[in-house]
Amino acid sequence: MEQLVIVRSDATDHFTASVVGVPEVSAEGKTEEEAIARVKQALRRLVRVGEIVSIDVPVNGQSNPWLDGFGRSANDPDFPRIRKNYSARGPRKMPNDSVVRLLTFPPEPLVC
Repeated sequence: MEQLVIVRSDATDHFTASVVGVPEVSAEGKTEEEAIARVKQALRRLVRVGEIVSIDVPVNGQSNPWLDGFGRSANDPDFPRIRKNYSARGPRKMPNDSVVRLLTFPPEPLVC
């Protein structure tokens, strides 16, 4: 198991190593190598007495709002015509002279 560790020097002879994402596992040493060796031992002890499991945590019982409407136009018989019309319009000038390009989704296939 690989784990990211942040090592920082607080003083000339003082290094602290902390496991990223596991704030309760950290160690100190007089050298960087000593701090890393100690944090490795602390992480081994934690894993040896516990078990690593993966869980799914619902967010207040809600679904993902970004994905709720995804693909809802895929079966719409008018969708290809609407998409073609928007794509054909090209760049638009806005009142402040900035250019806006209407993007299509999914993007047109790239022909090489």
